[in-house]
Amino acid sequence: MNHYANCHVDEVSKPVDREALQNASVVWLAISGMGCINCARRVSNALLAKDGVMRADVELERNVAKVDL
Repeated sequence: MNHYANCHVDEVSKPVDREALQNASVVWLAISGMGCINCARRVSNALLAKDGVMRADVELERNVAKVDL
């Protein structure tokens, strides 16, 4: 049985200013505790909700997030 079957999370998107993104700083964060793609989406959504975060790419397989500030 799939333990994550009832764990749906909608992905949040945020408009990105391409010019600002070119000048953004990039940080990599180590993430632990993610068990499925929905966990990764929750982390991404939480990062995008923070002021100053332009983009957040969470990689479930590598347990990292690349964040553009």
